[in-house]
Amino acid sequence: MGLIHFTKYNPNLFSWKGTLNQHSIARVQSIDKGTASNRTKVKEVGRNTNDGVVGYKKVTPSVTLGITQKEYGGIDIFKALANKDANTLTLDDFNGAACDMVSYLTDNNDTFLGTKWYANTRLTGFKINIGDPKADIERTFDLVGEKDKILEGDNKYFIWKTKTVESGDLGSGNNVEITVSNPTPTANPDSPTEYMLEVIRYRGSTATKLEVSTDYSYDNGTNTLTVTNCQVDDIIKYAYSASTQGSQTLMTLNDSDPAVISADSVSVYLYVPAAGKPGSSDYVYRLQSASLGVTFDRLDLNEVGNNEIVERSIKTKTVTIDLGRFAINNVIEEILRGKTSTYGIIDIEKIASNLKFVIKVYSDNTKSTFKYGLKATGLSATNLNHKIAVDDYHDVSNTLTGESLMITSVEADLLDS
Repeated sequence: MGLIHFTKYNPNLFSWKGTLNQHSIARVQSIDKGTASNRTKVKEVGRNTNDGVVGYKKVTPSVTLGITQKEYGGIDIFKALANKDANTLTLDDFNGAACDMVSYLTDNNDTFLGTKWYANTRLTGFKINIGDPKADIERTFDLVGEKDKILEGDNKYFIWKTKTVESGDLGSGNNVEITVSNPTPTANPDSPTEYMLEVIRYRGSTATKLEVSTDYSYDNGTNTLTVTNCQVDDIIKYAYSASTQGSQTLMTLNDSDPAVISADSVSVYLYVPAAGKPGSSDYVYRLQSASLGVTFDRLDLNEVGNNEIVERSIKTKTVTIDLGRFAINNVIEEILRGKTSTYGIIDIEKIASNLKFVIKVYSDNTKSTFKYGLKATGLSATNLNHKIAVDDYHDVSNTLTGESLMITSVEADLLDS
């Protein structure tokens, strides 16, 4: 068995909801996974062996995932994480979304070793960072989950397939039979009569993880998956492990977008809302750094008698924008106040709380090809800081916060109506 080089580590997201399925994550620079087993020691009075330890309580693990990308101008990862195939997304689209993160592993002897599988992960936040005027733009995504499994041996390939139910598929009791092939499943060694890792039904706007025996069954003799109580247009997504790859794609490379997009290929705007904005007069000059971050305070619910997350939701959303610059003028403070340099006094107590912030990302510094943009609304300044030191210039930083953000590949959607 050889080492696993980064060129042989293939990361993918599989969307639970909607029509999207596998998304190979492009331009990844690092993936950081942490799993806490959360086991707790149980003791009792009167036990004079093992220092009073009876055993350990098994608690649901906590899994965190951090993904860092170079900016390449695509919103496909946002679509995958939101489970929505749309050109324009808002933060509400991430509310009930979930993904399986799957990485296929091959060693440097070209031997396929297995799969790392993190099921039912949800987005807890992301950040787009421009460190300085010459920096590459970086994106980071943070996910959380409870499942951490390694597939190896005869179960080494994670296989994902889908079936959209048509009227002719409905049998007795509205059951649907699906032939599972190319490859056929391998039994779960922890439950030798079970062959499916998970079966998900997407109906309307809801993705439900189905229960074996109650909602579906699998016949290994005929390679038939039977899903009960189906409706026309249900999308059945089912995953299983196998000893061979079959038709499963391990990685789809993105060779159409730029290798990386740098700080000179963006336009940044800050303004008080008005029809036709943002325009050239709203462009922010002399920026030295800029970042846009989103954090979600999630409420993901369990239920008595079940160790699975049964409901995924977001309680609150926070959008944070940090701008760094040298103090050549007071233009940002003037924008925050909604006044010009001729007004006379910029009173910070009177700054606006309905500002808008737009970043447009282009394919290169000619800015002739728009790739995508982000528009934050309802912003208020929360920190106005400056620093001056010997042998240095006046350094100013501004922080704006809000709760709303649009992500879009349609440039016209960034304009105020």
